[in-house]
Amino acid sequence: MDIWNTTHPENEGFTYDGAQNTLKPSDSSYRIDYILVVTHPDFTNSPYRVSVGTTSDVQIVNWSESCNGKNVSDHFGLEATLEIRDR
Repeated sequence: MDIWNTTHPENEGFTYDGAQNTLKPSDSSYRIDYILVVTHPDFTNSPYRVSVGTTSDVQIVNWSESCNGKNVSDHFGLEATLEIRDR
């Protein structure tokens, strides 16, 4: 399961974003950061089930330096709060 697509099916969620990132050298945008979770029981023998509660539990993180407001990386990260429970 792609956590971003599961919670934001209408939004591509660019993490390499020239329009928003002060360190990115071009105007193109891509999604290069992912959080993937194996959920189908045929592909895992884990005793746990992983899920996401709400859309707000998964977000693009835009870190910047407090002194000058410049981004700390040429791409943004993804942050997710996951629920992990026994099957």
